[in-house]
Amino acid sequence: MKTVKLSKYQSEIISALKEDGVFLWTNEGAGFRAWIGDMNGAIIDYVRVRSAEALHKAGVIRLVDGTYREGLFKYELVPE
Repeated sequence: MKTVKLSKYQSEIISALKEDGVFLWTNEGAGFRAWIGDMNGAIIDYVRVRSAEALHKAGVIRLVDGTYREGLFKYELVPE
């Protein structure tokens, strides 16, 4: 994982993503949201969209290739 300064909230997201089978998910459209979920996208906890975007822009998380329901995007931690 890249060395970047994270807020306390972003650090909590990263801690959750370190658990096996846990990913960050986003959807697109009018009801845009971001959440921590299992490998199938089941919601564990919602997270702030701006925090998710910041983690992606900083290179801390990356998009996971795969086929998901239309409009869903799955992210994982970038390996250290």
